[in-house]
Amino acid sequence: MASLLVGKSMQEWYEVCNSIGFRDKDKEQVDDTLWIVSLSYYDLPSHLKTCLLYLSLFPEDYLIKKDALIWMWVAEGFVNEKPGISLYEIGEGYFNNLVNRSLIQPVEDEETRIINGCRIHDMILDLIRSLSREAKFAMVFDNSTEDTLLGSNARRLALHNDSPLNNHTDTARARSLFAFTGYCVPRVQLRSFKLLRVLYLEGFYGFPFYEDIIGDLLHLRYLGTIKLDGLELPKEAAFKFLRVLYLEDDRLFATELLPSSVGMLTQLVCLRAGNHSLPCGGIKNLTSLQELHILPSTRGDDKSIGQFVKDLGNLHELRALGTYTGQVKDKRMQSDFVNSLGNLHKLQRLQLFGESVTVEDGEGGREENKWNKWQLLLPLPRGLCHLVLGMVPELPPCIDPTRHPNLSHLTLTVHEMGDQGLKILGELPELHYLKLTLSPRCSSTATITGTAAHGYFQKLRSCSFPLSTIQFVVNEEDSSVSFTITVSSRLGFKKKPDNCRVAGALMPNLEVLCFRINDCKNGSFDNLGLECLPSLQKLTVVFNDWDLPCDVAENVEAAVRRTIQAHRKVEAAVRRTIQAHPNRPTLEIKRGRLLVNRRARFRRVFRSYTPLSLQVVKEYEQQEQGQEGVTKKK
Repeated sequence: MASLLVGKSMQEWYEVCNSIGFRDKDKEQVDDTLWIVSLSYYDLPSHLKTCLLYLSLFPEDYLIKKDALIWMWVAEGFVNEKPGISLYEIGEGYFNNLVNRSLIQPVEDEETRIINGCRIHDMILDLIRSLSREAKFAMVFDNSTEDTLLGSNARRLALHNDSPLNNHTDTARARSLFAFTGYCVPRVQLRSFKLLRVLYLEGFYGFPFYEDIIGDLLHLRYLGTIKLDGLELPKEAAFKFLRVLYLEDDRLFATELLPSSVGMLTQLVCLRAGNHSLPCGGIKNLTSLQELHILPSTRGDDKSIGQFVKDLGNLHELRALGTYTGQVKDKRMQSDFVNSLGNLHKLQRLQLFGESVTVEDGEGGREENKWNKWQLLLPLPRGLCHLVLGMVPELPPCIDPTRHPNLSHLTLTVHEMGDQGLKILGELPELHYLKLTLSPRCSSTATITGTAAHGYFQKLRSCSFPLSTIQFVVNEEDSSVSFTITVSSRLGFKKKPDNCRVAGALMPNLEVLCFRINDCKNGSFDNLGLECLPSLQKLTVVFNDWDLPCDVAENVEAAVRRTIQAHRKVEAAVRRTIQAHPNRPTLEIKRGRLLVNRRARFRRVFRSYTPLSLQVVKEYEQQEQGQEGVTKKK
């Protein structure tokens, strides 16, 4: 009720209480909570009512992905265009408005703290399904007796729990069809959806069987699939007005080539097909794209990759780009990629995934370039908010606090990180999430020192250092705080000063922290300095894998026990640190694996000791589980 009345005058409060639709009802028979929820719905503007009713198509407790939902609204025509603002941004405003009114429950990614989805409370779901059915807006079939007896002439249909379509259902007027959990719609029924705008299939089997029918859906605006078996798109499609092609595949290494017909869909504003690519020149005509996630090539064809890199520069409306740069090998491709990126002035989200590559110098020779030096020259647009950049030798000069005042989420994989680079990251004014991965061979140690008057990482909420150890040290002389990050784990763990408080020096708003301990034998880890993080709520500590050297091969059991003792000692120090923290943050410990040394001589020796060594590890894990259980009871 508070979210409904906030910002309204006293007169409007009375108007809400006496709103149309409730005056003639016997309030004694209406549940108070349902009545309040109904008031919240009727107070919505018309476009938000439509967007909320659309959520009735999803199953109970279903995680609705934010991006997919917004593009569905766009395809349905619920999002009204405004000059200078992208369709996605307008739809995101609708989504946030529903969240602020407490009509949908936002789902936040635990690591990045990004709201990437939502769920609907059971009571609200019951309400909007009832309203949708009454208004013939939407109908859900879930194998209930009522579904089998009654027909439906609703404009939007959803099939849950393998429920079939009712024979009395009027499919000729249907605008949306959602099919969950693999039910196969008969070909005859699917062919009758003449006016279909949105088609969403999840866990759907035998998709190629419908290839020709889907290609004939003239009015289709949104085609979304997830976890499909045998995905194939029609080679010649009639749906020239398709605006969103949203293909998700949970098969990590599955890569497929999209048909050339996709390159003729000039109305596309969103193409998400991370494990797919288009034929050579496939994106040349897709100049309306605002979001693109695709591979340059699934077959490593240099001609296709080169053309893809050049054509990127023509997508002037692009606001989100995700692609794989490991295939951009020669210097000409790299130069073209840099030039193309310089033309994307509206870009707000950029994800460039790469790996170690060998670069050809163009003269028949080969030049080692494992850390993609060419990406240091990328011209990042000023409005960039999210950036994922991998395999660069150092912090790119293009990342600058003055040039990127809106950069809020940053994921970097770098070979070396110095004090100056860490300082630049700390000065990014809107940085909320940072994931910084240093190379295991990184030899440098980066340190910055902040004070209450001049601090760093002021708005950071979540931070992850997957391969590095960190430490905060309070300096008694000037009450400053030093922050150090290193891969070696050999830090100077000084004794913390008594009664020394430093407010706002480093990461004052940090809630989630993750780092790795690579070497338990060096450093006591008694003073990580986590008390300098006043907002800390969760800590994740990852222990490195146990790789036993060859010199202990003759007594593997003793080596395993020594390693376990070192791990337990460090774990105890971390637990003491958490218990001493005023917030008592949640602690998650991820233990490493026991690895066999790769050398053949040691492998032969180790094999005879494996059962005994594994038993030692098993006993250790059982003891730790028992200790964790006792801690929880306390």
